[in-house]
Amino acid sequence: MSGPRHPLDLLADDLADRIATKVVAILAERQTAPCGPEPALYTVPEAADYLGVSEAQVRRLVAAQALPAVRFDRYIRLRRADLDAFLEAQAG
Repeated sequence: MSGPRHPLDLLADDLADRIATKVVAILAERQTAPCGPEPALYTVPEAADYLGVSEAQVRRLVAAQALPAVRFDRYIRLRRADLDAFLEAQAG
């Protein structure tokens, strides 16, 4: 049977709990925070990754005008808002 706990033991336990809570919060924030700023325009490979389809499928959707795209010379770029709208239309 143990007697009353020493005040330093209580303080150490309280400090350990606070540190553990802070570490959990920091780790949760790092998992949800993006690694960098979101690009304003996505490349075809980035858009394919975002949509979960192949690059060829993205190119087909752009060619069929089912997915709006911005063209710079021979380069295709896609807006995030257009990708999100496309996903919403497919889901609903």
